[in-house]
Order: sequence, then structure tokens, then C-alpha cells
Amino acid sequence: MKGMQLGSAFKFLAATIKGAQLSVVRLATGFLRGKYVAISDNTLSTSSAAYVDIKPPLFTPSVLTLGSYTPIINSLKLSLGNDIQMRESAVASTGEGIEGFIIADKMPKGEFNPESVAEATNPFWAAWRASTVATLTATFGSQTGNKFSAIVSTELTDVNYTDLNKKRVHSAKFDIVKSALSATAGGQLQLKWF
Repeated sequence: MKGMQLGSAFKFLAATIKGAQLSVVRLATGFLRGKYVAISDNTLSTSSAAYVDIKPPLFTPSVLTLGSYTPIINSLKLSLGNDIQMRESAVASTGEGIEGFIIADKMPKGEFNPESVAEATNPFWAAWRASTVATLTATFGSQTGNKFSAIVSTELTDVNYTDLNKKRVHSAKFDIVKSALSATAGGQLQLKWF
């Protein structure tokens, strides 16, 4: 029997975080290629299993801000947008033809659907037109040890009106940009578990 195994840190490199009202926050990694690792047989444990009673964090953010504005939203999606490529090598030190993996490109982005408000309350259209960078902060979960927060620098790329339960909302898409949080590569996104 053959199988593919990847370390959890490698899987996270191509992750997407999705949340919608009254649902569990999902961290999706999709299908990734990996290095072949031979499967080995193990004897199943005969001891009783200990199940953890911690529930996954619900999409009930205690904090969600865009700049200094606190929008009313129904869903939020963040995508790391990493393009992970295998480094094939006929002379690889592993003897398996794979030297490793690299992040060849990245295009982090996201989308959310804030309720439409007067432009004077929060200028979504003016921010889109001026390419204004704003920090989006969202905290998910309520149980200590099972909460996480995402802090990203955003620049709106698309703002439209749409309908949600007979309410006008924005269908807003944004790029996650390198600004405000840190000017160093990879500093445009922070994820913290606590």
C-alpha cells in the first residue's frame, strides 16, 4: 500500500479560512502533492480512547473591525493564495527525485459581505476608488485555548451591492497587502491562537 503524507505546517501554507453565520469556522487546505512515505502497519491501541470535549470555534466573532469601523457581516473568507511547487531533482539528496517544495508565488485575498451603510458612516466606495489600505481584525471562538484572531492589511478590489435576506449588503473583495502591519515579506497577515 502506498500513500502520501504531508506535515501539518506544509498543508497550512495553502489554507483558506471560511466562516459564515452560525457555522463552525473551517480551515481548508485542499489537495496538495507531497513526498512519498511508505505506509507502515501499527497495532491499534487497546486502551480506552480519550476524547477531547473542545468544540471547534463558531463563527461568532467578538471583534470584527475594518479600520475603525465595525461592520455587520454574515460571512468572511481569507485565502493565503500560495502557489506551492515541487522542486524536482534527478540528483536530490533524498534519492526520491524531490529536493523539496517552494512557495513560487502568492496572492493572498479575501471577501466579506458587510451590510450597506451610508457612505458618510463608512466610505466603502471611496476606499475602493482611492485604494485605501485598512486593517481588518476578526476574532473567532469564545473558549480559552480554542480562539483565534486574524489581522490583515486589506485593499478593496471590488465592491458591489447584493441582497441578503431582503437587506442590501456589499459583496466586497479585497487583496491582503504588505502595509501597516509590517513591510517585511509575509508580514501582511497575522494569525494568533489563544
